[in-house]
Amino acid sequence: MLISKLLKMPVVRFVCVGVAAFVVDAAIVWILGYVLVNLYVARAMSLCASIMLTFVLNRALTFSASGPLRIGEVASYVGASAIGIALNYAVYAVLIKLEVFWLIAMMAGTVVGASFNFIAYGRIFKGSNSP
Repeated sequence: MLISKLLKMPVVRFVCVGVAAFVVDAAIVWILGYVLVNLYVARAMSLCASIMLTFVLNRALTFSASGPLRIGEVASYVGASAIGIALNYAVYAVLIKLEVFWLIAMMAGTVVGASFNFIAYGRIFKGSNSP
């Protein structure tokens, strides 16, 4: 019963989506950062994949938006995501430069960026429930 009540809360669904995206994000950084490119480039690439995943999941699951995608909705999401990514990446890059373990740096950046994004995304998807 408690779990079903919790899952009705948008912030809990946002965190669940965020955890899924973080796992994908970390896997990409781990694979690319240690095999193909450096950690800075790997993180930039992983954030792009993460944003695509979170758009789909947040729209449908977190904010229960329905109806066709609107260009303004997508543009607003990308704009808000760009700010969230900038905050996320800035924290990550500073911590990597300070030689903090990459996964801890990712977690810190993600918390900062996600906090901004939750507020911004809630406003974007608020008007998306029209049929």
